[in-house]
Amino acid sequence: MRREFHRVWLALALAVAAGCSKPAATPAARETTPPAARDTLLDALGPHLSTAIALMRWEEARRRRLFAIWSPDSTRFIDPDTKFNATMDERTVELTRGEKSAPALVDLKTRCTSGLETSWRTGDCDGAFWLANERFAITGTSAGGDTTGARYAFVRVFDLNAGTVVEYQTAPAESLAFKAFRAARDSAWTAYFRTRLP
Repeated sequence: MRREFHRVWLALALAVAAGCSKPAATPAARETTPPAARDTLLDALGPHLSTAIALMRWEEARRRRLFAIWSPDSTRFIDPDTKFNATMDERTVELTRGEKSAPALVDLKTRCTSGLETSWRTGDCDGAFWLANERFAITGTSAGGDTTGARYAFVRVFDLNAGTVVEYQTAPAESLAFKAFRAARDSAWTAYFRTRLP
């Protein structure tokens, strides 16, 4: 039995010695990358970037104050038309619109902005309202396929949970009726912005 013990002990000692006698693996040589060259354009723009960023943030805050329609839980807002703007020139409110409306949904939780135009017929979006935290609607008018100046009103209902959009439309209104509607709407906007613009 003693002999057996010595054999096992000797086998273990040889195994350990054999394992220890192997040369250690040499680490792979690390490639060093040369330092990147400085961007001279960025260096030149550096002093001006802080001013540009401050102006962008100011404009974003201004748009939120004037145009944002907040969700009930305040985690999202709708900008009914990002191409619509209102400015005050002395005592006159000036309304400007882009060629095509561009409504947007801004999600503050995910920090993303999504365009909301889903119809193949572009429209003139003029408002929005929330039905719940995940459901909202945008309103506006569109010429559809008409070339005479007639327009119909629409309400597009978005359901974020279901991933659906449903559009409701009125019958088309003739060009003169739409012009009267637009004049009344712009008059209401002017009165509203006169109290909100500095």
